[in-house]
Order: sequence, then C-alpha cells, then structure tokens
Amino acid sequence: MEKSLRNEQDEYMWAKETVEAIKTRNFAAIDMDALLDEMESTVSRIERNLIATVRDILVALLWEKYTNVSMEEIDAQLILAQLELESMLNLTPSLRNLMVSTVKKAYPRASNWVTEEFGIVLPENCPIPYDQIIGDPSGRLASHERLK
Repeated sequence: MEKSLRNEQDEYMWAKETVEAIKTRNFAAIDMDALLDEMESTVSRIERNLIATVRDILVALLWEKYTNVSMEEIDAQLILAQLELESMLNLTPSLRNLMVSTVKKAYPRASNWVTEEFGIVLPENCPIPYDQIIGDPSGRLASHERLK
C-alpha cells in the first residue's frame, strides 16, 4: 500500500486495505487509531442491538402484564424479538455475559415507552423474571394455549 486511506474517505477500500495489511503483516500501513475506532464502533453497535432487542421483549411482556394490548400483537412482537435474541446469543455466545446488565439498561427504556403510551406507572425495577425474557417463545405460547 503506497498511501493509506482514512476510513472516512472510503470505508470499504480502507477496510480491504487494512485486512490486506494485517494478512501480509504490514503493520506500518495500518491506521491503528482508525482501526481502534472501528472496533469500538462495532462493539457499541452490537451492544445497542442487544439492548434494543431486549427492550422489545420487555415492551411485549409489559404489555401482557399491565395493558389490554391484544395477544396477537404481543405475540407478534415477542416472538420476533425472542427469536432475534436467541440468534444473537447463539452467534455470539459472549453476549450472554452482558444479559443482566442489558436488562438493567433496557428496562427503563421499555418502561418509559409503555408508561408514555398507556399512561400507567410501572415498577422502578424490572418485574419480569429473567427466564421469561430469554425464554423460548414457543414454550410460553404453549403454556398459554396460544401456540398455533
């Protein structure tokens, strides 16, 4: 590589050049600050996606417990979110280590949304059991005789 690109100029080309530099052990050609920024950005994106998915699960479970939202709407959101969470945890097992802190971060977001939408006061701490949050949605639906 003659002149290294900054990732702001052409992210794709920068990534390709960085991969090639690592493969050929041409470490001098790597913009280490940009690589570190990119890795930190990746970590943040994964954590944000995990929090958003858990928030969606919590919203559905809060709807079920505290509102009159239809079971069809609850099931639609809950099944998609729990399947997404299951996929994330299977593809990236280390995310399991973040689940307790993720629930703590996601609950206020879910609680605020449900409170604003329905004008109800929810508990300060998450009232949903952890096993229900990470549970297989088919088991929950079967226990409520809603599995189709």
